[in-house]
Amino acid sequence: MFTGIIEELGIVGSITRADKSARLNIKSSVCISDAGIGDSISVNGACLTLTAKDGGTLSFDLSAETLNSTDLADLVQGDKVNLERSLKQGGRLGGHFVTGHVDCVARVISKVRMSGFVELIISLPAQFSLFLAKKGPIAIDGVSLTLNNVMNDSFSIMLVPHTLSMTTLGFKDKGSRVNMETDILAKYTQNLIIKTKNLSHAGLAVDRDFLIKHGFI
Repeated sequence: MFTGIIEELGIVGSITRADKSARLNIKSSVCISDAGIGDSISVNGACLTLTAKDGGTLSFDLSAETLNSTDLADLVQGDKVNLERSLKQGGRLGGHFVTGHVDCVARVISKVRMSGFVELIISLPAQFSLFLAKKGPIAIDGVSLTLNNVMNDSFSIMLVPHTLSMTTLGFKDKGSRVNMETDILAKYTQNLIIKTKNLSHAGLAVDRDFLIKHGFI
């Protein structure tokens, strides 16, 4: 579990591709300080398992699923990536609950600069529209952000100068691909609604009629 508060910008030292996998090496100065083999580290919002560390380099193995479902497949040597260590018990939750399980790769369709701030408009795959709400949370490339507006097929976020300078979002332009993870609480709520409706149709829901039938009311 992560918070979406980026700790540092790592630099891709190398990425070695195999048939359906890859080995990703990232230069780090902050996250490597207390990282242990097997630890979970968020790289551009994707939860990866640390498989090796050598000097100032973190190494990760990328599966075919990770390459197919995240923007990590776009990385080349020298690229910067957002890094965050997993949330410690009792630690501050400065952003929101981010699982590191990327829903999809979305695309920036507009970038507008305004007095030091930047507004990004990002494409919205239809199946994820239920999980987005104006002023609600979203993670883009692992960065915890607040939704500015939600349209039928897109949404907008406003990036403050700090976010622009401390994360990869400052480098994103129109056409850039980004990892998107919607709010886990919204997912569970929607899942509960669907299951409750199914139980209700089957006559198994704990509703007012159920309570009356069984003598609770």
